[in-house]
Amino acid sequence: MQKRQKRASEKQTRLVQAGAELFRSRGYDGTSLTDVAKAAGVPPGGVFYHFRTKADLADAVMQQHHRHFSGQLQQIETATPDPRKRLRLFWEGAEKLAADRAALGCPVLALAGDMAADPARPEAAQEHRKLVMAHTLGWLAAQYRALGLGAAQADTAAAGLFATMQGAFAVGHVMNDADIIRRIFSDKRQEQEKAGFL
Repeated sequence: MQKRQKRASEKQTRLVQAGAELFRSRGYDGTSLTDVAKAAGVPPGGVFYHFRTKADLADAVMQQHHRHFSGQLQQIETATPDPRKRLRLFWEGAEKLAADRAALGCPVLALAGDMAADPARPEAAQEHRKLVMAHTLGWLAAQYRALGLGAAQADTAAAGLFATMQGAFAVGHVMNDADIIRRIFSDKRQEQEKAGFL
């Protein structure tokens, strides 16, 4: 019984990983559950044991992204209690993604947009697409509050920093130019440093 459960769990993990990779390289609309099953080495019918619909798989992929990026934020918290240093580490980590994001775009933002546009997704399931962004915005706002900003100001500062990051990634991806991303990041860094936040 335990071996069967372990095999099922391993198959599900492979399906989620394959889904994440294919959603990113082919897009949500360009990926079928059959494609995912093939990439994961799972019989085509086997995918439906774990995910009834592509929307269900997208939820699982977004949850995987959430675990990954939450883990990165936790590493930053472990590294330092200083909110200014935490923001700097966040920004430096994002900046290191310039080449990857220029080539492939942001996997989370792309999938979230595709999930929002999926007519088969029930309204009640739309919250799943916000997981990563909501968590990251909340974490950033907590750092700004620790630096003395009020709640509304901290929320706005967090949204501004996150929007600059994602905007840079989007422009850099469309232009396939990592240098654009780095220049936007540099300008935002100088602005944040002058304000005393980085």
